[in-house]
Amino acid sequence: MEMFFSYKTYLTCAALIALGAGCSLSSEGLTSVGDYEDDTVDPNDEPNREITESDTPSPVRIGIAETQKVDAREADAQTGEPQKADAQSQPLTDANRPDVKPLPSSLMIRATADTYARASGLDETFMFVNNDNSNFGDQTVMQIKHRPGPDEGHFWREAFIAFSVPSVAKVKRAKVVLTVATRYGPMDTATLEIRALDNLWTESNLVWANRPSAGTLLGNVKVLPGQKVEVQVDVTAYVAARLDAGTRSIAFGLVQNATTAYQNNSHIEVDAREAGATGPQLVLEF
Repeated sequence: MEMFFSYKTYLTCAALIALGAGCSLSSEGLTSVGDYEDDTVDPNDEPNREITESDTPSPVRIGIAETQKVDAREADAQTGEPQKADAQSQPLTDANRPDVKPLPSSLMIRATADTYARASGLDETFMFVNNDNSNFGDQTVMQIKHRPGPDEGHFWREAFIAFSVPSVAKVKRAKVVLTVATRYGPMDTATLEIRALDNLWTESNLVWANRPSAGTLLGNVKVLPGQKVEVQVDVTAYVAARLDAGTRSIAFGLVQNATTAYQNNSHIEVDAREAGATGPQLVLEF
C-alpha cells in the first residue's frame, strides 16, 4: 500500500535522521522523532502539497508495516536479482551445510573371520577320526554340537566368529544375526548359545587343540528341527563395552546348550561367511 506525506513532514524526518535522531513514518504521519523535535512553523510550507519525483530522487516507499526495511526476497533495484538473506538469519547447521552428510541410523557388518573346531571321535559313518588338528575355516557351514554322556568329548563342535568394527558413534543397540538349522535330528529342539570371546585366534589356524574358551553367556536362541531360519541375539552391552574400551575386533563363541534334546548324529549348523549373504552379521544401531 503506497502512502504520501506533506513536504514539511518529509523534510523534517530527513533532517532528524541527519541529526542522528530517530524518525518513523506511518499512516498516522510523523509518529516518533527520538530525542529531537522541531515545533517551528514555516510560513511558506504547503500543507497539502504532495511529494513528487522532482522534490527527491528517491521517494520514501512505505508499506503496511511500520518499517522501511525491504524484504530480502525483493529484487534488487540495480541488478534485478533477488537479494541474499542476512547470514545471521540462516545459521549453518548439519542439516543445511553442503559438506556434512547425515549419519546412518544403522550399520551392518559382515564377519571378517569364522570357523569351527571339532573334537576327535566317530564321524557320521561311525568311523573314528582324529580332528584335534583339523581346520575347517574354509567351510560354508559351521557345526555346533555338545553331547552329554561318558563319551561326550568325542562329539563336540564349537564355532567362532569375529567382526572388525570401524570408528562409529555411540551404539544404542547391537545384535548378531545368524542363519541356523539342525541336521540329522528331525525331532530335536536345540538351544544355541552366543558367548563372549576375548581370545585372539585366526580363521586358518584354529583347531580343536588350540581353540579359545568361550566366555560369558550373552544370549541364546531355540533352533527348531527341520527349519533353516534367521535368528537374532541382542549383544548391546558386550559390544558397547568393547568399543568404549577402544577394542574394534569383536568376537563370539557359538556352543550348544548341553541340556537340550539331541539324537546321535544331530547338530546345529550356522551359515559361514563363505556362504555369502546368509553369513554372520553384526548390526549396530545409533
